[in-house]
Amino acid sequence: MRGRTELPRVDIAYSYAGADGAAIRAHVAAGARAIVSAGLAPGVPTPAANEALIEARVLAMLALTVSDDGNEIPRMFDES
Repeated sequence: MRGRTELPRVDIAYSYAGADGAAIRAHVAAGARAIVSAGLAPGVPTPAANEALIEARVLAMLALTVSDDGNEIPRMFDES
């Protein structure tokens, strides 16, 4: 873990019939660095949950185009 005192937060968002994405947005607001989507069969989230996942992952995608530095990317999330 090279100097880290704790691991980054990674949350699991469970999808179910009628899931609206609120839980995913709450994970992001709580500081999740990544979200694992546990989808409905065959492994996909509801359309509303998928939209929330896209919102959450866009910043990560953009951040990775600028840097893959483990210290720089969290700073970008802090400033968003």
